[in-house]
Amino acid sequence: MAQSIRFAQLDNRAIVEGRRQEALDSVAKSNPAMQTEVINVQDPRDIERLDAQCLSKK
Repeated sequence: MAQSIRFAQLDNRAIVEGRRQEALDSVAKSNPAMQTEVINVQDPRDIERLDAQCLSKK
C-alpha cells in the first residue's frame, strides 16, 4: 500500500482494488489521489469489467 500511495502522490494513476467498499472508502479518504474499485478476483467477468473500465480511462 505504501508504494501505491507514493505513486499517487507523484501524480501517477494508482488504483486500489478490494472486495469491501468500506475498506476502500477508508483508503480513499486518507489518500484522495488514489482511485478505488470493488472487485472479486475470483469472478472472471469482474476482472474483465475492471480491465475494460481502466483501459477506457487512459
